[in-house]
Amino acid sequence: MTIFHRLVPSNGKYTQVEFIAGVNPVTKQYITELLPSNIRERVQTQVEAIYLNDDASSGEPVMIYNFLKYPSWEFVSQKDKQIDGSNTNTENAPDANVEMNQESALKRSMRLGQALTVAVQKKKSLRLKRLSEYGAINAYLKENKCPGFTYKAYKVGSDDESYFYLVASKGRAIIIGRHFKAPIINGAIDVGQLESSTNGCLNLGVVQKDVVGMMATHLKPFPNEFHVLQSNLRKIDLYIGASEGRFKISDGTISALEE
Repeated sequence: MTIFHRLVPSNGKYTQVEFIAGVNPVTKQYITELLPSNIRERVQTQVEAIYLNDDASSGEPVMIYNFLKYPSWEFVSQKDKQIDGSNTNTENAPDANVEMNQESALKRSMRLGQALTVAVQKKKSLRLKRLSEYGAINAYLKENKCPGFTYKAYKVGSDDESYFYLVASKGRAIIIGRHFKAPIINGAIDVGQLESSTNGCLNLGVVQKDVVGMMATHLKPFPNEFHVLQSNLRKIDLYIGASEGRFKISDGTISALEE
């Protein structure tokens, strides 16, 4: 994984490090959500130790990148390489213009959301107890699941990118969270990367007659595939207030709303 940060200067020194994104250097996909929070915090500390108080004579912010080896999460510094600045030694570096923006994030959520919808509607759930990772998954679910919710497991994706999902339900209610997701790597579910769709349990309830839309907040930048799934399953527009703006989900499509 390639990790992008921005170095912010002040008084001739770099005094702030801002996390930008995690990117697959091969597929150029925006995969920040795959980075466990504890690893992200560790990387932030390592980057700050390397770059803070370096000379910033240009007075301009600089975009830098470093690598994380998988599955060890070993940090590999690329201090002699940067995207902006005088040093252009970028051999083996990812494309500096990789798309890490709203459009790519929303397309990804829509694609995965539609695939997950098909799996749920066609009842392609997995038998958890038959999975080799069942013990670890069950232990995680016991600790993190929402009371009163039923969970079913699904696998969605392609050879290049696939995920394991635990989808929550309670009758015909719209469940925003918690659902869970983990990447599938070399055919195995990476249980260590299981993460929740939301911090808390959020049940919007059953869609009432004549209601054409429902709203929820989301602490992350953009809506995810679980929002698309719930909108599709209950055939209702969802309005999501995320950290990067307000969005509407309708018929599997996510669109940004004007502020």
